[in-house]
Amino acid sequence: MDIKKVFPRRLWFVCTMLVTSAMGQTPIAFAHVEDHLYLSDRAVTVGGKAYDLSQYHPTKATFLLTAYNLDRRSTGKSPGEPGYGITSTGTLAATGRTVAVDPHVIPYGSLLYIDGIGWRVAEDTGGAIRGHHIDVLVDSQQSALQFGVKHDCEVEVYAPVAPQRDVRPISNSRFYHS
Repeated sequence: MDIKKVFPRRLWFVCTMLVTSAMGQTPIAFAHVEDHLYLSDRAVTVGGKAYDLSQYHPTKATFLLTAYNLDRRSTGKSPGEPGYGITSTGTLAATGRTVAVDPHVIPYGSLLYIDGIGWRVAEDTGGAIRGHHIDVLVDSQQSALQFGVKHDCEVEVYAPVAPQRDVRPISNSRFYHS
């Protein structure tokens, strides 16, 4: 359901302003239940975008944490080269949001809560990122070296819930081979 269609434009604007300006670091989400507007604390803001946690499946796991930055040493690319600063999912890499993961372990688009670091989005991968290893994007090589290697870090992973697909046959008739 498109919540913008359910509520009048003016109410939608007021509520949007409430969420984006008044709440600051305490994001909220809307839910339409029994024709009333409810505010929920089941949302997070990562990199300026709000995510509704009810659309994600939470799990906890232990990971090895390292850090990288956008220099040639970490990514193999320099500013001005094609693909510089672009993640494997096609987004522009951003500190405070992007982490590199093994997409076989953590699906792209997953939200991660890393204790002591905060919320991040699984948007990238790298040649050395295999298994239970997360690489956090930081702003400089100095920050990456200072971050070091952190073993056995508990991470909350919120994987996107796949939308259910309505599978229908192409035709109701049977196919026969001649």
